Amino acid sequence: MRRTSTPLIAPAIFVIPTAAAAALAIAVNTGRITHSAGIASALVVLGLAYHSAALVLWAASLRLAARQRQVWRLLAAGCMFGGVGWFLYAWLMTRGLSFTDAPPTWLGVPRAGMYVCWFYALWLLRQPLVSASRRTRIMTVATELAALGLVGVVVLELLWQHELTLQVNLIALGPVAMDLLLIAAAYHAVRRASLELDGAHVWLVIGFILALGAHIASGFVMAHGLVVVGALTVILMAGALASFAVASGRKLLMRETILGNERVTGFIATIGLAVSAPAAAVSQPWLLPIVFGLGSVLAWRVYSLISAQGQSEIDPLTGLHDNRSIQRHISSVAVAATRLEPIAVVGVDLDGFGRWNAEHGFAAGDQLLTQVAERCVAAPIGPGVWGRIGPDRFYWVGHVADGPEASAWAELIAVAAADPAAAVSARCGVVMCPTDAATAANVIAAMDEALEAAARSGTRIVAFDRGLLDGYAVDGTYSASFRSRRERIAQIIQSPTAIRPVFQPIVRLGDFGVVGHEALTRFDLEPRRGPDEWIAEAHQLGLGLEMESECMRRALSHVASLPDHTYLSLNCSPQLILSGLLDRVVPDGSLHWLLIELTEHDQVADYGELAASLAPLRARGARVAVDDLGAGHSTLRHVVRLDPDYAKLDRSIVESIDADPARRALVRSMLAFSTEMGCPLVAEGVERDEELETLREIGVDYGQGYLFQRPGPAMVHAVDAPGARSRPRPAGPGPVTPPVVRRVVGNGTNVGVGD
Repeated sequence: MRRTSTPLIAPAIFVIPTAAAAALAIAVNTGRITHSAGIASALVVLGLAYHSAALVLWAASLRLAARQRQVWRLLAAGCMFGGVGWFLYAWLMTRGLSFTDAPPTWLGVPRAGMYVCWFYALWLLRQPLVSASRRTRIMTVATELAALGLVGVVVLELLWQHELTLQVNLIALGPVAMDLLLIAAAYHAVRRASLELDGAHVWLVIGFILALGAHIASGFVMAHGLVVVGALTVILMAGALASFAVASGRKLLMRETILGNERVTGFIATIGLAVSAPAAAVSQPWLLPIVFGLGSVLAWRVYSLISAQGQSEIDPLTGLHDNRSIQRHISSVAVAATRLEPIAVVGVDLDGFGRWNAEHGFAAGDQLLTQVAERCVAAPIGPGVWGRIGPDRFYWVGHVADGPEASAWAELIAVAAADPAAAVSARCGVVMCPTDAATAANVIAAMDEALEAAARSGTRIVAFDRGLLDGYAVDGTYSASFRSRRERIAQIIQSPTAIRPVFQPIVRLGDFGVVGHEALTRFDLEPRRGPDEWIAEAHQLGLGLEMESECMRRALSHVASLPDHTYLSLNCSPQLILSGLLDRVVPDGSLHWLLIELTEHDQVADYGELAASLAPLRARGARVAVDDLGAGHSTLRHVVRLDPDYAKLDRSIVESIDADPARRALVRSMLAFSTEMGCPLVAEGVERDEELETLREIGVDYGQGYLFQRPGPAMVHAVDAPGARSRPRPAGPGPVTPPVVRRVVGNGTNVGVGD
């Protein structure tokens, strides 16, 4: 998020309490006010500072959503509890309570509420790293709290003031131990985050450290009544709250640096178990049962972790996480991923490693893999988790801002993983959670598909991108996800109801007589997507030509209803013509009624071969049109090399031509060009009377669009002539929907896509 907090808020939260603390200290030392009155006034100032910080944190939460909003609101609630605690303490001071007196037990309730809120907020910050298993989560929390609790016991004993009562000591030193736990919890969250001053995490840690200093100083005030130390307490606490306010205006990113498995928990449990002995030696008798209980929990946890080490989850060759470990981690973080906090999985495949391994032996191959792993870990990308999931395949898992950032990091990883000296290159696949996959199984399937597309297309980076695969086709059954999608496309092709043709008339602009009909396709199934998207996906799955053929076959089934002296126009990709499938689709006999529209978006490698494939159809009377003239660089080449019978102006040029001199000049130049080539122009997407009149003035012969007729299930013999602007536009058959702009993804075609 951007820095949105008011620049004066954080300094005010620090400066005002600091000035008040200095003034009160001077007043107490000069005898102008009593010691108790000065402390009570300082507590009121602190309470106001806490509530000010709470308002700032709450305002920050309103700009966010999901877990980030929850974190800021919990921190704000903690500040509210803390402020109430200071106000109550000040009220008791005015009623005669001194720092050396035992305060009532209920006074600790607001402070406890503050720490509970803050602890939970920090737990949410590190939540993506914890296993999805509830049992594992509970064991992790219990282990870390037990270890940190023992550390807190040692700290309490070192700072314990024996001349004070138990209750007073707990009021003074309890916050010190709690702040130590908060700093430890903040560290666990921060080491998974980007340690930058522009981020919120580092400012939160600074705030908790300053709070710890303030509580230590307050202990000295209670023990010795030093006014100067009391002022320092207020200043440190104000600094902590100001740090929270600064954090509220910065990015709250949740990034990974290590896997949320037993390694860290085991390390903490071992340290806690080691601390249990000195904790028992220095603790008060009433604390011994607590120390014994915490130590027992840690001893059991250490034993269970040692017993579970029969199968290591670290790859012995590279030192990265092994297949099982990295997949469990993906399961954990994929569930926690949101669109606001996406997680990327980058897969790396080594191309040429098998050859190197065969030529130089397994020892050299192992050494090369080790070097690749080291370079991958050292790649200049964001923090994340690395694992080895196959013989020469590695995965990186971590938080990213968006898909482009993930692809940029994949480029850096591919460069780091490649070994030019060994003639080994690297290719990467990118899968985003939750947009591309929401479970580990789907992530693995999507990654298999992306890497397969990268291998077959010769491309270094391929993003899965909800199955679009950056437009690269895969013609195998490489993954479960690929197979299921391919099977669905096959079912759509075979379904008698999923695909239906519609027809839009093409008219002479001079007298509005119908000269032909363009056959378009509609897909009646979920999800509701444009025909170009369905056909593009079919091409990516290796069924694009089959899909095109079926669309044509269903349109040709209506040839009998074609009005006399009109033609039927079918969109057709060069690949379909070169494949020979078109010859199998069109009927025998004369094809004088057929117009084949060549899509502009497909590159033609060999015009001679394409022209030779069209020659038999043209010999039988079929005509050829170049579609979307002006939409790209290759349409003019189509016109020059294929000698078409018609050229169709792209909708983007026709739109608002009446108000755009540049469009009018372009159409005039295209008209002169087409006249010289002997192919009349057909304007697509005519929707307004003004566009029609401008096209007629320029000299364009034919047109089609909503102004004449919307695509409908039947071909028509005539259309009503568009009237003046004041007259209502005729409503043709078909659903009233906005125009569909011709667009093609990857190597798909625009069969069935039209205006």
